[in-house]
Amino acid sequence: MSEVLRRECKYLLNYDYYCSLRHKASFLLKKDIHNDLNGYNVRSLYFDTLYNKDYEEKVEGFEKRIKIRVRNYDIKSDKFKLEVKSKAGDLQRKVSININRENVYSMCNGDYQFLLEKKDNLCKKLYFYMNENMYKPVSVIEYKREAFIGNINDVRITFDSKIMASPITDNFFVEKPFLMPIGDFDKVVLEVKYNNFLPEFIKNVISLSAQEQISYSKYYMSRCMFLN
Repeated sequence: MSEVLRRECKYLLNYDYYCSLRHKASFLLKKDIHNDLNGYNVRSLYFDTLYNKDYEEKVEGFEKRIKIRVRNYDIKSDKFKLEVKSKAGDLQRKVSININRENVYSMCNGDYQFLLEKKDNLCKKLYFYMNENMYKPVSVIEYKREAFIGNINDVRITFDSKIMASPITDNFFVEKPFLMPIGDFDKVVLEVKYNNFLPEFIKNVISLSAQEQISYSKYYMSRCMFLN
């Protein structure tokens, strides 16, 4: 299990501005080792309660809320991450638990027993929480990500594009699923993550002051499209 706590800011960029920032970031920061020529693929399976509590709390603008998802970077592999993200303002806490394909199938069937077999107390708490609130899979989201990493304050800059989704959760296991574009498909989501403070030289180079910070949730966008 791993845990990170850091600040997170999001910006919605047009394609030209994205190209400019990507060029600067490639000189300023190190490329993530998983990047190929066009970044890497991210696929997530999101869970919510029987009454969509997590979605509704986002709609209502609750200051403190959580998201639970399973994340994968190659659907042919047996490596998955169960992630719990909790948010308070611009502070994000993410706990990641390594799981396998069989565990994901169990979760889709409402069986979280494998969490009790792990030694960490947080896994046991998550088991009771997901059972008590009757969590179920609700949305598949996939997109392309390019990531860059800094040496100071654990800075991580990502560009997310071609964001697509489906309410058919079985698509999570399909190699080439049918997914629908969500949000502004011609825009790129920039996420800037860091501990303590963002170094001034990075802030200046990527010119964040010229961009309006937004509250952007891929999960929220997907549920809006399919629930309405």
